[in-house]
Amino acid sequence: MVFFLGPILTEITARFKKKMMPPLSPLVYRLLCGAIALAVAGLFAADAPAKPAADTLVMAVQSGASSLDARQATDASSSRLLKLITLALVKLDDRLNPQPEAAARIAQPDPLTYTATLRPLIFHDGTVLTSAHVKALYDSILDPATGSPLRGLLLDIDRIETPSDREIVFRLKKPNPFFWNMLLRPIVKLTPDVAQRPIGLGPYRVDTLRPDGGIELERAATWQGPQPPLRRLVFAVVPDPVVRVLKLQSGEADLLQNDLPDSLYDYAVKEGLKGLSAPGAQYSYIGFNFTDPVTGNPAVRRAVSHAIDRTRIVRTLLGGRADEALSLLPPAHPAFWPAPPPAYNPDEARRLLDAAGLKPDANGVRFKLVLSAPTNPSTLLLAQVIQQQLREVGIDLRLALTEWGTFYGTIKKGNFQAFMLTWVGLFQPDIYSNLFHSSRMPPVGANRGRYQNPAMDSLIDELMTDTHRQNELAVAIQKQQAADLVYVPLWRRHNMALMRPVVEGFTLRPDGNLDGLLTTRKTAP
Repeated sequence: MVFFLGPILTEITARFKKKMMPPLSPLVYRLLCGAIALAVAGLFAADAPAKPAADTLVMAVQSGASSLDARQATDASSSRLLKLITLALVKLDDRLNPQPEAAARIAQPDPLTYTATLRPLIFHDGTVLTSAHVKALYDSILDPATGSPLRGLLLDIDRIETPSDREIVFRLKKPNPFFWNMLLRPIVKLTPDVAQRPIGLGPYRVDTLRPDGGIELERAATWQGPQPPLRRLVFAVVPDPVVRVLKLQSGEADLLQNDLPDSLYDYAVKEGLKGLSAPGAQYSYIGFNFTDPVTGNPAVRRAVSHAIDRTRIVRTLLGGRADEALSLLPPAHPAFWPAPPPAYNPDEARRLLDAAGLKPDANGVRFKLVLSAPTNPSTLLLAQVIQQQLREVGIDLRLALTEWGTFYGTIKKGNFQAFMLTWVGLFQPDIYSNLFHSSRMPPVGANRGRYQNPAMDSLIDELMTDTHRQNELAVAIQKQQAADLVYVPLWRRHNMALMRPVVEGFTLRPDGNLDGLLTTRKTAP
């Protein structure tokens, strides 16, 4: 496996020399090489690596789930795991239309009433699903004492009724044409340890939680649907992407998805691992704190957008496996509006900052700006390139790097000046209510930058009540977002997966979900 590292380091060195990446000092470069060498040494420390059994698949992941409590889970890792563990009342089909899942039937008899009839399902502990379980989950999300970040999404609910064990009725205070999307929340049985060991309705149950955030799932005996080929799924936390790939080569892991540099993906495929790549529903962006005197200045946000050379980053660092981010909505959505990508124009960035009175000092620095980002190597490399590009227009960008759990907790609380993050999923226009309405600041929503604009609030209020002009209003919201630069859009990275040759049947999903594991199998080596 050591031979695998040579080309990687050669490529990194070449890219530094071509100034496609910010230069590293010799000391930092030696530390990088040393860290990789130590990782390799760790792999060879044991007499022989432990290889998973034929009916067990080990997936190496960059980080574990932040929370498996369906009332708190908002990160992609948690949401993906919960989909393997349980079901929601409804799911969205390929056209983003609601379809019954844990429900056998759904109906909307009038604009203020939504009803669901439950399927005869059984929780992993043998308890029969009833409407009381569903009501308890949604009541708990609505309870301010729970502190759920999802509470703001459900404030239109007036009351929840349970006419029978299999019927549940949601009564609304006002019409909400997107209410079905509120019923996508995974259903778990509320227990004292629901965050660590959720009891669900899905094809896999939680068997073991690892101290580092890893998790082991076992095929559930209570599952009544098509049986997945694999008896056991293990999600092993391996923060470093090089080590994740090396574990695939050694046979200690079987599969990994995303969270790795494109150059590493290319080398892995050349060295015999199976690779999959396809366009994905990932919207990467830079967000800002609108209450901060620097990032609250629209000239600063506009200058940042002009200082970043997205095209070059996509072509080089991302290996062409990305598209410029145009909208949070998928291109197939009727309300999709392709926002014109901010043009790379450092001269315009300098002009904007000069006009705003942010002149460079004797060292060429106009002001300092702190960008929060997670510590995974792929994001770090991209952040370093952005750091270099902003420096060229006089912005001294400092990187505040922390591990994922700390980073995400900080962002949710709004403790940042600017941050780099990715929305993952296929969204409907109602997502804008949670992101941009002034009433949805944490802890009741995801307006983490404290953005406030009465014009945006008015558009969102109309969107959430008008059943006839949804697409028109959604386009107007996207135009307002682009005008205010609530986010600086970056790119939509393609999904990538690497796997051992024995892994068959795995497919990539646009939103990065792990449904493909339900049809995955392993063949004899």
